[in-house]
Amino acid sequence: MSDVPEQNFRRTMADEGDLQILAGISLISASCLRYWDTEHHKFACPDAGFFLGPWTQIDRAFGRVLLWNAFSAGAEYMLKGVVLANGREIRDDSPVEVKGYPKTDEAELTAWAARCYSEKIPRAKRVREQKEQRQRDRASKTLREPVSEPPAIPTLKLVKFGALNKLIENTGMIDEIAGLYAPAKEVDCATRLAFQSEVEIVFAAFDLL
Repeated sequence: MSDVPEQNFRRTMADEGDLQILAGISLISASCLRYWDTEHHKFACPDAGFFLGPWTQIDRAFGRVLLWNAFSAGAEYMLKGVVLANGREIRDDSPVEVKGYPKTDEAELTAWAARCYSEKIPRAKRVREQKEQRQRDRASKTLREPVSEPPAIPTLKLVKFGALNKLIENTGMIDEIAGLYAPAKEVDCATRLAFQSEVEIVFAAFDLL
């Protein structure tokens, strides 16, 4: 288990990991590039040529892109789910800036979007002018009244799961998790080599992704 203490997340690592894995299975299956074999609990390849049909029904121009994106997102969910399910904490709930976005009301959403857009340029201009004023004050070494800062943007804690490339770079953690499922030493050499080969293929595939 990880030495990282539990933070104020809504779900445990085990529950979050299960949900991420289920989401990954659903998205990968929806991509039509693989389907979930419920009997053997693993992905299987559809019949040759099966992928050539579904994407044209979604969009004749971009159907393939949409399905490949579904596969890519599902694969990322799968990897992060496996990591969490095996007790490795990768989540972060650092505060991020928000602007009091409305939850449901469409009229409030429209007003909020208009306000954000209208405030963007004046706020940027005000910040730039204040920065220039401070630079002038330092240059002239003149004591002036402190320039008021723009009002702070409220923050909200959102759970983030990190970037896929950062997870892939942590090869030590991936090797550690793979070791939990490796065949025992007394198992024949061919089986152990086959397992290691599968680990390397999966790692290379995620690295390519």
